[in-house]
Amino acid sequence: MRHGLRVIVPLLSATLIAAGTLTALAPPAGAQALPGSDCGSTTLRWLFWPKGHGEIKSQGFPAFPTPHLEVYVGTGKTFADAQQVAYTDPTTSKTADSCTPGTISPGTKPTTKSTTKAKQLVCKFASNAVFFGAANQAGGYALIAYVDNESVVAATIADTGSKLQYDGKACKLKPSPK
Repeated sequence: MRHGLRVIVPLLSATLIAAGTLTALAPPAGAQALPGSDCGSTTLRWLFWPKGHGEIKSQGFPAFPTPHLEVYVGTGKTFADAQQVAYTDPTTSKTADSCTPGTISPGTKPTTKSTTKAKQLVCKFASNAVFFGAANQAGGYALIAYVDNESVVAATIADTGSKLQYDGKACKLKPSPK
């Protein structure tokens, strides 16, 4: 029994640290390093759909009523499947197979702006963003992008409500594609 606790306690501690990271979105400095995904880009476009969306004719997107977030690399007005590097909805958070392992040691810088409306968020960072995604304690899933160990974009996606928080200096909101 004691041996089982020695194995379970560290795993539970790591889970609680990750959950705290997702709940607070700005954990204390010196928090444990977490696994993440580096998708090799400093320029990212986020399509935030807090209530899903109808058909998006300009992009060839069918109607998709599930709340979700899609992340694309590069610039432009089109969102090709080959450019999509991350996705989150109320049941999952994942990155593309083309992303490589990365680690983060979350800092304390909070995101400065937020929205709960369907928008496109365009970000240009000095370094590659590293993504961390997991189940959120309050329900749904979260995807957080870190640059140099600081949270720059944090999305929580849930059936009960979704929110997109971001660094207002590196990211700008634009209208969603129609």
